[in-house]
Amino acid sequence: MASLLNRGGVRLGNIIQFEDRTETGYCRETVVARETAVKQYKIGQILSKVTATGLYQIINPAGSGGAELFAGIFIGTDNALDPDNLTVAATTDTNVVVLYRGQAAVGRKFLVFPAGTTDVQKDAVYASMEAAGIQLIDQL
Repeated sequence: MASLLNRGGVRLGNIIQFEDRTETGYCRETVVARETAVKQYKIGQILSKVTATGLYQIINPAGSGGAELFAGIFIGTDNALDPDNLTVAATTDTNVVVLYRGQAAVGRKFLVFPAGTTDVQKDAVYASMEAAGIQLIDQL
């Protein structure tokens, strides 16, 4: 029976350490994501908002047109069967829930960046998060 409770891996509690006004969803928003290829979203994935379309996607720190800028942290879906992971089909609008503003605090080590993201690029994202009121906490 205990195995039903142990899902393993990263949980929302690892990502969000504090969130103001949880009862109203003040720091969260349901947005529309669209990827050009099939992508697997993991809880804690950093997302950007493409300026031309207004749609969210996995951040591309070397990109342009908004693709390189922090817009939110993927924290789940409205799907109660598997709220922590999501396969986003290519060129398909998909609703996702993001943490996009504070007052909130998140665990830095559980944030998910694309492979190859440099420390300088991560620092730029962290600065954007802090400007949005999201405090970063270094966990053990």
